[in-house]
Amino acid sequence: MSRAANKSHLSHSSDASLSSVVIDRRGMPVDISGERWSLNEPTTKLTLDWALHAITDEELRASFKRYFAWLVTTQSPMSVFNSFSFVAVLTRTPAFKEADEKCVEIPYLAFSEARASLSKEQQWQLHYSRQLYRWCAAQGHSHFSTEVADKLGDIVIGGNAKGQAVRSKDPTKGPLDAQEVASLTSALRSARVKCS
Repeated sequence: MSRAANKSHLSHSSDASLSSVVIDRRGMPVDISGERWSLNEPTTKLTLDWALHAITDEELRASFKRYFAWLVTTQSPMSVFNSFSFVAVLTRTPAFKEADEKCVEIPYLAFSEARASLSKEQQWQLHYSRQLYRWCAAQGHSHFSTEVADKLGDIVIGGNAKGQAVRSKDPTKGPLDAQEVASLTSALRSARVKCS
């Protein structure tokens, strides 16, 4: 199945016909048949563990899985993993849990609760839940209202703080010091000489 056909198949399939393997944007297969999806990230192990999202309604769970299967085909493994992790802000709210329990539409209140649970500096994380909700509503999945999706499109979420690790000179996340830059430059020159 071509990548374009695969994306279309993911958009409109029922959970029963959801393919067990999707092709990520680098052309590598990702097995999505189980409850743990291992992403193809060569530098670190990235796994989507569905046990982290305690979604009990099967139809709602299937919608989430279809969204993340689609995301695997369009975004980097780290972006998919971040989205999966930060969507937990929404799935842990009382309003979301109630909608899941009663098998009804996820209300806007779930986003209000999610926003209230985050500090101002963390509110950018809601972007991931908004993306998921709007995609599912656009696909016509139950539990997702176009009215709520439109309302979500109108809210300003903002972005994450940029450059904080550099400004704080964090030893693990911050900039390289002069010695590290010299070592890196030397290693790159050495590698270039060996390749010539």
